This record gives sequence, C-alpha cells and structure tokens, in this order.
Amino acid sequence: MAGQPNAHNGARLTPPRNIWMCRSCNAAIFMALHWRTGAKMVFNAEPVGFDVDGAWCLKDGKAVIARTTSDQPRYVSHYATCPQASHWRKKQRRAGR
Repeated sequence: MAGQPNAHNGARLTPPRNIWMCRSCNAAIFMALHWRTGAKMVFNAEPVGFDVDGAWCLKDGKAVIARTTSDQPRYVSHYATCPQASHWRKKQRRAGR
C-alpha cells in the first residue's frame, strides 16, 4: 500500500507493514529505521494520541520525530511500554552471555 503525500516536504507516509508480537509481553510491534542513523527501532503497532510526547511518525518508511502540528499517525517506542524492555537492550544482553 502506497503512502500518502506529506504536506511538509513531499515525503510519503507509510503505515507499518510487518507486525510481530513481542516475545516478552505479546504486544503487537513493528520495526523501522531511524531517519538519520539507520538504526533499527521497535515501536508499538497501535498508534497513540496526538498529545503524547516522544511519539514518532513514519515517513518514506523511516522513523522521524512527530511534529506537534502534524496529523500523521504517531507511534511510541516499545521500549517505553514493555515491562521486560531492559532484558532486550543490547548492552545487557551482551553482558548476560
């Protein structure tokens, strides 16, 4: 499904395509790449309200910080809501091996 044009800079808004279940809490999640660094980021698949601080939008398939004036769907990092988030952080996983 193609995204819709963005009024700000012509980027295409893209909904998440591949939805997985978190192995810890069974929440629906998806991955997107950070717009600048290309790092993988994990988000809750359910969009959040427009008044949520720290929310992200998807543009051209990459995660960008949501603008306060934007009406695009917003997503929150799954690490902010998963009760087992600390278990999945890379530094702690490496130390536990």
